[in-house]
Amino acid sequence: MAALFDLGYEPSEYRCERSSYRGTSIQTFHAAFPDNEACLAHIFRTRFGDNPICKRCLKPSLWYRIAGTKRFQHPCGQGIWPLSGTIFERSNIPLQLWFYAMLHYANSASGIPTNFLGRHLGVSHKAAYRMADRIRLHMAALDYKERVGEQGKPVEIRIEYLAGMRTTGYPVRGSAKAVLVGDRHTVQSTLIGRARRHVLKKIIADKLAHGAIPVTTCSYTHAVLTEFGTRRSGAELVDEFLDPSTKTNSIRGFLNYAKRPMHDVYRRVDYTNLWKYLKELEFSFNRRWRSQEIFIDIVSAFPHLTPDHCRELEVWSSRSDVAAGSPA
Repeated sequence: MAALFDLGYEPSEYRCERSSYRGTSIQTFHAAFPDNEACLAHIFRTRFGDNPICKRCLKPSLWYRIAGTKRFQHPCGQGIWPLSGTIFERSNIPLQLWFYAMLHYANSASGIPTNFLGRHLGVSHKAAYRMADRIRLHMAALDYKERVGEQGKPVEIRIEYLAGMRTTGYPVRGSAKAVLVGDRHTVQSTLIGRARRHVLKKIIADKLAHGAIPVTTCSYTHAVLTEFGTRRSGAELVDEFLDPSTKTNSIRGFLNYAKRPMHDVYRRVDYTNLWKYLKELEFSFNRRWRSQEIFIDIVSAFPHLTPDHCRELEVWSSRSDVAAGSPA
């Protein structure tokens, strides 16, 4: 496995004024993670530090790995399982292949098909599907509870129909809907069922930074916030919301960015998993101006993902309350 990624030459630096054209090369990946041992040591250091204090004896010391296992042990006998609670738990796939799959998601701007991932890694379709699903969950957890905007700065909020993103299992007729919150550079999406004022108010409270000013360019969003003219909206209706330096709208840019992989690569996505795909695309889109750091960000932390945490993450990303057979 160690020689698998050693190409025998140094990576060339792609020089371009826009950093978004850069990524992480396979040689750089191999230098950082040459084998499974390096990946396991990185996870241990990232989650617990170099010399974590033992919970039993309350003394810092060098932890050593027990040969043939993925367990680190303190001289007093206390043990740590670095993979416990992460996306790698209970997986027999080598850690280097997990990291290599993450490299693909970091370098791709158009999504990674499960069939391609399975063929490239030499695993079954079922294993590749599980890896892809867990990696998307990991990317969503890294941006969990990230807020959009700055104090005193405007942030746009819009209700958008996800036209062109074909889903299966959607309980009502028509396209899925999402509330998109974006400033000049960052976008956060939340799937919704019925467009209701209390749902939008909750999303604004959760997703906007403290002191940020909500605005909207969508008359329908403004109408929902005012309950069609009967209440105060809390978001000003403006003519346009553009980045003054690039003259672009981040929400429109994200929708255009997401439609191609959702339509051409993933094609049909189960509605219950749609939020994970959106979070995968958000993760890359929000780092589009520093794409050479996307892989570094993916392996910079390994959140603890218990079933309760996964449920909280799903609720944070999807507020869909549509009942089967009910009108949109």
